[in-house]
Amino acid sequence: MGHAWDAALFRAVHLGWHQAWLDPIMRALSSPGVFKIPLLALLGAAFLLRGRRGRLGILVLALAIA
Repeated sequence: MGHAWDAALFRAVHLGWHQAWLDPIMRALSSPGVFKIPLLALLGAAFLLRGRRGRLGILVLALAIA
């Protein structure tokens, strides 16, 4: 009973905010296939160009993924 707000939020996001035109884009971003390594390298380079804050961003991102 305490998590009724959680289920309501889930339904609101997945049923109320759904945009069909975003489905192929999200599928491509979720499973980039052969573009995975170049995308990760580009993302890493973009972070590293930001200096100290970029390195901190990479660390936070790595911890979030792990």
